Parts: sequence; structure tokens; C-alpha cells
Amino acid sequence: MKYLTLDKSRRLLIYLPLGLTLIGLIMIGSASVVTAFRDFGDKWYYLKLQGIWSLVGIGAFWISSKYPHRSLEKFAALFLIGTVFLLFVVLLPGIGSTYFGARRWINLGFTTIQPSEIAKLSLGIYLASLLKRKDRILQFGLMLGFIVLLIMLQPDFPLAATGANGYHAIDINRPLSGGTA
Repeated sequence: MKYLTLDKSRRLLIYLPLGLTLIGLIMIGSASVVTAFRDFGDKWYYLKLQGIWSLVGIGAFWISSKYPHRSLEKFAALFLIGTVFLLFVVLLPGIGSTYFGARRWINLGFTTIQPSEIAKLSLGIYLASLLKRKDRILQFGLMLGFIVLLIMLQPDFPLAATGANGYHAIDINRPLSGGTA
């Protein structure tokens, strides 16, 4: 059996997301032509918009690949506190924007952010830092429950359910990592 070399595995980590991004752009371009032309007079409006954000994402991907990921552990708790703050801010009238009955966006004028999406990233970083220290899964579970409660107040229940499913995936994998089931 041949193992991937470090160079091949790194290339795979670059080409797979780029390939998925390209497939996504093709799908958006194909599926949104009629709606974009009807609403904006430009059949490629959504494709251009997604293309711009894809370039921003690729730039962020490149910058983050240069950053030593092990140093994120120092900022995990601070990042999580900032996320909890944003989840509180989105609930404030006048700051949080309501779309389709859920108050889950913060309008910055030039763009909007969804703190519940940031929560996914910050919980992942926080979990990684806790698992490194071992026997801290209860602490993570409490923090996850608190963040899910804040998300359910928005209300964005499907997102909260997604987070709960992620926690169940951790429970399923625990015996594989030497933990107790």
C-alpha cells in the first residue's frame, strides 16, 4: 500500500476545496440564470456575486494556510467569548436583522454576518484545544449547550439541530479515540 507523501496530501487539501468551489460556481450559474435576469437584469448576477466571495474565501484560505494553526489554541477561549458576545448582540433590537422571522444577522452596511456560523468555527477551535488537555469534554458540552440556547433564541432551530448532530458525532467517535462511550 502506497502512502501519500506530505506534498501530495497538501496538494489534495488545496485541490479538493478549489474543485468543490468550481462545481458550486457552475451550479449557481446554471440554477440562477432566470431568477437573476428577472430580478437584476443580469443573468450572471448571482454567479458574479458568488465568484467575488469565492475569491475572498480563496484569499482567506491562502492567508490562513500561512498561519501556524497550533497558535490558535492560545486564542480559543477569547474567540469563543467574542462569539458569545456576537450571539447576544444579534438579539438586540435595532442591531440584529430579522429575515424570514429569525433574528440572526448583524448588518454591517456593506455586508451582513451571521454569528451562529462563526460559532461553528470557534467551537471547533475550542474543542480542539480542550481535547488536547484531555478530560475536558464536559466543559465543551456545557459551552455547546449554552451556545445552542443562544442560537435557539434567534430562532434558528435547524442550525441548533445541526450543532447538536455534530455533538452526537463526537460521542460516536469517542470509543475510537480511547475514551469511554
